Amino acid sequence: MTREEENIHRMEMIIDDATAVINHIKSNKGLETDTMYGATLETHLENMKIALDMSSDESLTWSLYKTQKLTNL
Repeated sequence: MTREEENIHRMEMIIDDATAVINHIKSNKGLETDTMYGATLETHLENMKIALDMSSDESLTWSLYKTQKLTNL
């Protein structure tokens, strides 16, 4: 993966987690409840932090939520 591809992937992961948080808040579900992806809001925020950490390659192995099987609908 080129540096440009890595940067794009990181931004896609951030947008994916941010969208999960926004949708959860808009659905008027409590902040303490899990999102439809089975993660807490804190987890989504931590994921964004990890994706922004250029010294970490962890987020480069992640896939978009919409491509994963949803188990908590």
